[in-house]
Amino acid sequence: MRHYLRKLFASWTMHWTFREGFPFAGQEGAAVLWHASIRRADGGQAVEVDGMDLILFRGDKIGRNEVYFDRLVLQALLPS
Repeated sequence: MRHYLRKLFASWTMHWTFREGFPFAGQEGAAVLWHASIRRADGGQAVEVDGMDLILFRGDKIGRNEVYFDRLVLQALLPS
């Protein structure tokens, strides 16, 4: 996971803004809505996107984190 994240954060500049959070009743977790600005690390234009994380905890650790957003917006940042 460390290798994946290191490569991801070296390639992209990302800024997330929290919009809303919805804790799950009777279960440790939440749905979190966010807005992000994403650009290639080497500069250029940024794209804006809204999305959601589904987060479930196991004790004090994240047991599951699913990220949902329209990846089509990233197409504008990819080489032709």
